[in-house]
Amino acid sequence: MLKRIGEGFTPQFSEVKIKDSEYPKPFDIGLEFNAPVHGTWNIVHIGFMVPEAHQIYVCADNCMRGVVMTAAEMNELDRFHSVTLFEKDLLNGSLENETIEGVTDVLNKLEEKPKMVELFTVCLHQFLSCDLDYVYQTLEKRFPDIVFARCFMDPIMQRTSYTPEQKLRKAMLDVIKPLEPKKKIYILGSDVKIRDCFIFHLAERYGFEVKQIHDMKTFEEYMEIGDGAFYLAIYPTGLYGVFDLVSRLERQFMYIPYEADPAKIKSRIIKLNKKLIDIATEYADEDNPKEMRFLLSSCGPSKHKEIEEYADNLEKELEAKVDEVKAVIKDTEISIDYTAYPRPLELAKFLLDRGFNVSSVYLDGISPEDEEAYNYLVENFGDLTLKSTIHPEGRVVDRDNANVLAIGQKAAWFNNTHHFVNIIEGDGCMGFKGLMNILDMMVEAYNEEKDLDDIVPRKAVGLCSNCGIV
Repeated sequence: MLKRIGEGFTPQFSEVKIKDSEYPKPFDIGLEFNAPVHGTWNIVHIGFMVPEAHQIYVCADNCMRGVVMTAAEMNELDRFHSVTLFEKDLLNGSLENETIEGVTDVLNKLEEKPKMVELFTVCLHQFLSCDLDYVYQTLEKRFPDIVFARCFMDPIMQRTSYTPEQKLRKAMLDVIKPLEPKKKIYILGSDVKIRDCFIFHLAERYGFEVKQIHDMKTFEEYMEIGDGAFYLAIYPTGLYGVFDLVSRLERQFMYIPYEADPAKIKSRIIKLNKKLIDIATEYADEDNPKEMRFLLSSCGPSKHKEIEEYADNLEKELEAKVDEVKAVIKDTEISIDYTAYPRPLELAKFLLDRGFNVSSVYLDGISPEDEEAYNYLVENFGDLTLKSTIHPEGRVVDRDNANVLAIGQKAAWFNNTHHFVNIIEGDGCMGFKGLMNILDMMVEAYNEEKDLDDIVPRKAVGLCSNCGIV
């Protein structure tokens, strides 16, 4: 008699009560399980954010499969190229020449040369100590009108160094040259576009133009990133690249992460306000008395109080929204995963403190940014369950929790629920307004089912994904 694998299975290593867990690694991970959930962005999606840029991958067939399929699903094959490596290329010591000549052949066959090439080298280049400086110097000499970005597809390095995603975000900004600074704020390092929030309110107040990569249509417009007066990093994996950029340009910088703690958000608003006053004063027109009077008055106690009241009013709106949402979803069980929100434990803390029934959080490690929330939950909500998304037990755990309201695709898949908030990386929901947006999406997920089996296998939430789901 056939018996379904996993029937009656009790997880022993892939879930733990938070009070019994260890920080920062609650699970022992060796062999990994990859759930069929693909809404997060990969290096192909991220690289194509640069307008008019082409990508060239130099690797073997097996590694090429995933990236070429991604480009095809995005309808971006006209900007995607590959150079296939064979065993002989590794044995005869000619990897540098194979890379150079392969890329040269690709570029010479194009009717119109690209303005920028994101050249991805791979693990083989690391194994064989390929002289990448020589490779890029040669290509830059052959094609002086093309900007080459040094990109990597080398996941073997990510546990001892930066991930390919972090290195790609840096490479995308390495090409930016310093320009005469203007009264502009650039929000960088995020795959998703930041929604309306306190950043835009304060920027408008002091006359700054705010730009995001998502709004840029040409490579020339992208290169204008070098004319910013102030740069904001939003997402943790983008911080490495943005910090390197501002250090090189010698410009002002602030890290404004996703936060689900009202006290932290209010503090962030006040700090950003002070920073913008300083920068606006530096770029002020001294011949404009009206502008100077406004900036000088903004430094006074009454104006600081005005900003505090602005933050307090937003917090009141948020708490009113909480009451409104609780009245709808009541004690519905809620499950959160780390792909939906950069600080999943802080989001769980926010909801639990307000009486929501959060039962589980799916994650595989706990970031330093979430440590404070972790310690709080251990002390106050010790029965909250942490569940791994990559432990091999994930293949056979019970997935019959269709009444759960999930925040994130992985939480939805592991619970097999059609009631889920379909977002990644915080979905641009920053500050008080961002939390209100998430609460609204929770109500929508509670009231309306989504097609789980069609949605979660598709790559990159928010982008074209022309793949056949079978």
